[in-house]
Amino acid sequence: MNRFAPLTPTHNSDSLHRMPGLLRSWTGAPRLGLLLIAAVFALFLVVGSPPTVQADSPEISSVVFNGTTATITFSKDLNSATLPPANAFSVTSEGTAISVSNVAISGKVLTLTLDSAIPVRDYWVSVSYNPFVDVNNLLQTVDENVWGFTKNGDNQTPGLIIGYDADTPAYPNTNPGWDNGSQRVDEGDSAWIPLVLGSRPSGNVTVTITSSDTGAVSVTPTTVVIPPERYTTDWDIRVTGELDADTNDETVTLSFSA
Repeated sequence: MNRFAPLTPTHNSDSLHRMPGLLRSWTGAPRLGLLLIAAVFALFLVVGSPPTVQADSPEISSVVFNGTTATITFSKDLNSATLPPANAFSVTSEGTAISVSNVAISGKVLTLTLDSAIPVRDYWVSVSYNPFVDVNNLLQTVDENVWGFTKNGDNQTPGLIIGYDADTPAYPNTNPGWDNGSQRVDEGDSAWIPLVLGSRPSGNVTVTITSSDTGAVSVTPTTVVIPPERYTTDWDIRVTGELDADTNDETVTLSFSA
């Protein structure tokens, strides 16, 4: 008696008939996979590509600081119809942040009013613009935005710097013996206090130095004329402690005016 059912060609023929269907499904899957990959790649190109700066967008020509004013000049006229908010801008002077209180636009010039003046002779002064804070955007035209920027500028704040060594501009008051605006001079001895202008003047600047007690402390020279081309030069003022009959210490005030 045969325990096994005889094999018939029906099962095999059915399997063979089904195989083409399986082959068709496998050959269709790669096509779908390629379509999906192409769609994802196209989406990446559309969504992932960084924005391009328009070739004719306005560029910054110069940045100048003068006291409580920062002037930024662009290559093209700006749109003054909608002014950006003051807090979209920030100014940093030698690492200290200075707030902006007002914004004005006239043609190519953007003028910022600062809450406090840039210190005389600060070298590292910069201004930044954050377009994400400016919901209206700072525009040249409707379609041309000024992109966010951080720019260093030229500090033209006028003034005198006393006890300042121009050879080491980042470290004021480096003159030996000079400490927080005071200078100790023994009787019979002399010291030198450097004098320098904070910015380039339009013409000669005459500086007058006076002593509140010439019997105790004298200065030489008492007048210095600084031409524009030498505004970065240190002008040494000689301070001499005069001999007197007592051993008391005196406090003398030196005044510098221009």
